[in-house]
Amino acid sequence: MDGRRKAETLVDDVLYGVIQILDGVTRPIGNDRLDMQLVLSARLRDKGSGEVREVVELGPNGEGLCMGFAAWVEGDFGSLSS
Repeated sequence: MDGRRKAETLVDDVLYGVIQILDGVTRPIGNDRLDMQLVLSARLRDKGSGEVREVVELGPNGEGLCMGFAAWVEGDFGSLSS
């Protein structure tokens, strides 16, 4: 395996670990009094005014991110057609 492919594999592995946390696969972070929730947030913003039109938050309770990532790594980017 060449250096570039090794680096790509490492990035995929690290990103998958983060996605597992966001998807709720790993144990919760915290103790008996407090916990920390990590979420992925996306904002749809108007370029002209800067106004945020919509916010979508994924995680930490199983949004299917791991399955989507696994497909993405294999080159399956879904379909835009309905």
